[in-house]
Amino acid sequence: MITFIKKPLIVALCDNPMIFRIATDLPTGTENISVYIDPYYSVNNIYLGREVLYPAPLGTADVDLSDYFISGLQQTKQFHFPEQGNVPWSIRPNLCKQYKLLINETWGENSQHHTTLEQRYVVKGKIPEWKKNSFYAQYTSFLQWVISAKSFLTFSPDSIQTKKEQIQKLYFLVYWLPQTGKFLNLKVNLYFTDNTTNVYYPAQQTVEINAYNIIEFSVGYSILNLGYYISQNHPGKILESYDVTVMNLTEEVSQTKTFLMDYKINLAERQFIFANSLAGYDTFLATGISELTSEYDYINVDQQSPGLLELPNKKTGFIKTSEYITARTGYVSADTIFWLAEFFESKEVYEIIGSNLYQIVFHDSKILRKKDSTNIFFAEFEYEYSIKQYVETE
Repeated sequence: MITFIKKPLIVALCDNPMIFRIATDLPTGTENISVYIDPYYSVNNIYLGREVLYPAPLGTADVDLSDYFISGLQQTKQFHFPEQGNVPWSIRPNLCKQYKLLINETWGENSQHHTTLEQRYVVKGKIPEWKKNSFYAQYTSFLQWVISAKSFLTFSPDSIQTKKEQIQKLYFLVYWLPQTGKFLNLKVNLYFTDNTTNVYYPAQQTVEINAYNIIEFSVGYSILNLGYYISQNHPGKILESYDVTVMNLTEEVSQTKTFLMDYKINLAERQFIFANSLAGYDTFLATGISELTSEYDYINVDQQSPGLLELPNKKTGFIKTSEYITARTGYVSADTIFWLAEFFESKEVYEIIGSNLYQIVFHDSKILRKKDSTNIFFAEFEYEYSIKQYVETE
């Protein structure tokens, strides 16, 4: 019979290796020993492939199944944009998928077999290199981090500067088993410049939720309707910061994220939304000066002159035009500059221009992380638009 010596957790990240170590106790000399592992979606029973292992009798065999799990989690634009109405949450079903693993051991001439079924939930993403050492110094797995830290699916700093018009999103994994009456909503603590505070609960709450769903919470100033709420309940007051926590009735089920209001006027702001390492989407506002550079690449060809002397001349055969944008982050904290590795290493980055998204690509160049004499950091980067039209979203 097969024995699992090691297997991944019920909830794991698809880009991290997920090792099954399987041993057999069949006696030496048993013929035709093999173990089949068939990973498939639990919905519609779509099979993804087959791994065949040949463990030696009384021995073990390892298999990494992360490649199969990755295949179903590559959908893009898994967020709502632009938001429609004041609804700060939505369920994002394609960011965490349910898989089943049919594991079948066969042996002997008559193909006797022993079958077992494993179920896993797989979240799109990985622990990135820039975070790996500090992460595993505190936690043994992605699931332990989610449960113990009640973390949102982001490595962004706990305190982030934001502006009124900036989009802010947080993604949250439901890590507990279904319980009757579990409805989630947001608690928003408001902090004013006169040192007064207030607690605001947006009216909307989720439907009753199942385990291992990922919920997208839109938590920006505008989508939470904070301007109207303050004008009606605290007229004349200026919001200094606000923080958000996911609640189940009176129980806090998430960490708290703080957003520090920035009212400065910047003439060259550029706002981006990008896929982070943990199935979520983060937003970032670059407030430094930006520059637009146009380049023209010519390909010239030799052409015989039609004149009597038949002298050779050159003719322009092809012209390629390119536009590159050099942007600067503006001054940010040390925590933010390290977190921006998520931005620069993301494979899915959009610039938000009005109500449209334009996908961008970075150039193969160094990202300069600089700091001034007061240890305030900034970064400079260069990119171009990947297509000449906006990306349509749901």
